[in-house]
Amino acid sequence: MQNNNIIHTSETFLLEGPNGKLNVIIQKPEIEIQKKYHVVIIMHGLLSDSKTPLLVKISDSLVNNGFITVRFDFDGCGKSDGKFINMTVPKEIDDAKAVYEYTTHLNNISGISLLGHSQGGVVASMLAGLLGAEKVSSLLLLAPAASLEDEANEGTTKGTHFDPNDVPEFITVDDRQIGRDYLESAQTLSIYKRAARYQGPVCIIHGRRDEVVSYSYSEKYQKIYKNCELFLLDNEDHLFSENQDLPIDIVLKFLTKEK
Repeated sequence: MQNNNIIHTSETFLLEGPNGKLNVIIQKPEIEIQKKYHVVIIMHGLLSDSKTPLLVKISDSLVNNGFITVRFDFDGCGKSDGKFINMTVPKEIDDAKAVYEYTTHLNNISGISLLGHSQGGVVASMLAGLLGAEKVSSLLLLAPAASLEDEANEGTTKGTHFDPNDVPEFITVDDRQIGRDYLESAQTLSIYKRAARYQGPVCIIHGRRDEVVSYSYSEKYQKIYKNCELFLLDNEDHLFSENQDLPIDIVLKFLTKEK
C-alpha cells in the first residue's frame, strides 16, 4: 500500500503556543493546486519528541500516500520552549489545540485527523473529545497511555514510586525530572470521560506484549466509543519494535477509508 516515489517537502518553524514557542514540522506531498489534502496531526509520548523513529516513519508513509502531516514537540520537549519539569497533560492538550488551530488555516485541506502514541494518544483522545467530530475527522491511538491516571493515583510513574497523598516536588525518570504539577493533575484527568465526547471514527492499535501500557487500556477505550476499530497485535511491544510496517499499514488503510 505504501508508495515511496512521491516527492514531498518538509518545513520546520516555531509556532507561538500557550506555553511558549512550539517546534513544528509540516510535511507535504507535491501539491496540486486544485486538489484537497487530508491533514494528520501527530503527537509524541512522554520522554519523547517529534523525532521518535516510529512517528517519523508513520509521517513519511502518510506523506508518500498523499497526506499532509504535522508533527511537533510539546512544551519542554525536543526543540520547543519551556522546561520538561513543568510539563503536564493539560498543558500538552493546550499545545495540541494551538497546533490544531494553526492547521485549520492551511490551504487546500479537506479535513484534520489526530494521531497520538502513548501519552500523545491520551492527549489526542482528550483533544478530540474537546473539539468534537465536526472538527476532527478521525482519531488514531497507538498504545494510548491511559494507565497514567491510575498510576498517578497509585503512586508510580514509569516505575518510579512516590506518595500519591503527599506528592514530591519532582520525581526522576530516565534522568528527567517530572514535576509535582504533572503528578497531581494526572490524578484527576478523567481521561475516558472526556475522551468519550468524541463520536467520530476511531482506530486503536496496541501490542499484546506492551510492558509499558497494558492493552486492557485500549480495550477500555474501545468500549467508550461508538465507532471504533481495535487492532491488538500479538508480537508487538510499546514501540511496535517487531514490525513497524504492520501498524503503519493499519493507519494508512484506516485513513484512506475515512478521509
